[in-house]
Amino acid sequence: MNKKQINAIHYFENNHPKIFEVLVNHLSNQFKLPKDELGFKCINILDLFIDDFSIVEYIFIKANKEKIKVKMFKSIIVNEQVKKGFLKNQLSN
Repeated sequence: MNKKQINAIHYFENNHPKIFEVLVNHLSNQFKLPKDELGFKCINILDLFIDDFSIVEYIFIKANKEKIKVKMFKSIIVNEQVKKGFLKNQLSN
């Protein structure tokens, strides 16, 4: 594990209430009651970086076992930016 990944872990430890508030708000666009409709599965610390922090992928699971993945930089949703390569110049391995 590198320093950028460790920074992301420490950020999560210190800010998880805010992170989950942002996640629930984001998931409310797709689900009427995300806290009731989804289970929290896991967190993946990715090998994508912005500044000194890894991007973190939060994985939720629906009742039918379908996974919902949300990528964040700190407490900012970056799903579409990563998917479309908008952050390409800011990402490094």
